[in-house]
Amino acid sequence: MLREDEDVAIFAISVDKADKTNMLVKKIARDGKGEVKFQLLSDPESGTIKNYGLIDERYFDSETEGIPIPTVLLLDKDRKVFWINVETNYRIRPSLETIRSQIDNLKKLSAKKSRMK
Repeated sequence: MLREDEDVAIFAISVDKADKTNMLVKKIARDGKGEVKFQLLSDPESGTIKNYGLIDERYFDSETEGIPIPTVLLLDKDRKVFWINVETNYRIRPSLETIRSQIDNLKKLSAKKSRMK
């Protein structure tokens, strides 16, 4: 999805501890689904998830409190949200084509802003 010359990084954030996240990465590779080509970040205290207001209220008052709403965010270089996709079903995600399109839109806007300076 990303082009080699792009200044773009992809991260996934999970409430799982780092060791569990690392096990998941290895399992994905063993299952033949290929290498995970983005960094998986661990947020067991849900700090980032809380900062973006993405705590799933369906999990309040349970041992899984802090579970996020399934979300894809595209941030600009100033870490401002440019695009967001929020789902209630964790099995539904935006297509790679949709994300690619939004990256291209962000790059066009950034280039336009640079020319205006």
